[in-house]
Amino acid sequence: MPLDTKDLYSRMQAASVFIDKLDSAGAPVSRGSGFFITPSQILTAFENIDGASNLRIVFPSGQTVTSDEVLAWNRWQDWAVLKVGATEAAPLKLAAAKSWNIGDRCYALGAAAGGRTILSGGIVGQSDQPRFGERMTISIVAAPDEIGAPVINQFGKAIGMIGGNVLPGVAFTNSSPSTSAPDSFTESYSAPGLTVPVQIVNIPPANQTANTLAQLFASGVFFPPLTARDRVGFAALALQVDRKNGPAWPRDVRSQFSLGQQTMSVFVNWKPKAKYKGTAEVHFFDLENHEFAHTPPLKVNIHPGQIDSAYWTVALKTFSPGIYRADVDLGAAPAWRQFFRVTP
Repeated sequence: MPLDTKDLYSRMQAASVFIDKLDSAGAPVSRGSGFFITPSQILTAFENIDGASNLRIVFPSGQTVTSDEVLAWNRWQDWAVLKVGATEAAPLKLAAAKSWNIGDRCYALGAAAGGRTILSGGIVGQSDQPRFGERMTISIVAAPDEIGAPVINQFGKAIGMIGGNVLPGVAFTNSSPSTSAPDSFTESYSAPGLTVPVQIVNIPPANQTANTLAQLFASGVFFPPLTARDRVGFAALALQVDRKNGPAWPRDVRSQFSLGQQTMSVFVNWKPKAKYKGTAEVHFFDLENHEFAHTPPLKVNIHPGQIDSAYWTVALKTFSPGIYRADVDLGAAPAWRQFFRVTP
């Protein structure tokens, strides 16, 4: 029998938590959501844990605990199951596989001023792509701190979880300055309303040994956080850098290149809060987080209040057609990141 709105809200609220991603200094980087699927397991979006040194779990009562244990995950499908100590949480029951259809009503748990609201909408689409797995699209547009929140049916059972971006790691580019490339292909991987069906989540047994966040980082599962992003004022990928008319500046900014264009440029305008003398270089990765190329290091000597820039020209023959990631590192610290596509 369908539940009334008050009961639907109560079930989601009792099972849900906020998840604060913490850096190595214990400072919060971002906030997302998650929900209990067993008394000791929380389901959340993978992007809520990606690059974290620790996680702070905020319960409905306001109580907080930290956890660095992950029982299962899938970067491409954007889900992770966290382990926490046994709690008195009321886990959400999971709906049977394929129990939802286009046009069904659904409900999600929103976030407002640190509290919770109920969001109502409908299932309006479905997709299934290789590696990314199945997604449903709902008419509810989620805020960043709602990513990982439950999506339930009218009977109060979880049918999905509000997802983040389909392209693994693309959320990491949002915290660094860059241009808004008019042909940015990443927009097609971050459509609003994307939801991960619970049926694709491999829920581990309760006695499974967890991996720590540090182990995931060491094994290359995580993308490194942009710890030096505050030293970048502006950065972009472009076809070339113009040096003829005043200071160097990127021309024909874009995130898609063809092999016939032969070269691309990576441009950074520094805006440091503290002086730095050392090197900067660009590292290129595939979507599996495997590095396959990097530029020679450039010497940099930057100071607060001083306008300075660096750029690299990269031969496109280095790449096969596909999607890649460029990381600009200042010394050993990642400072800026952008995804881009290379076409034939």
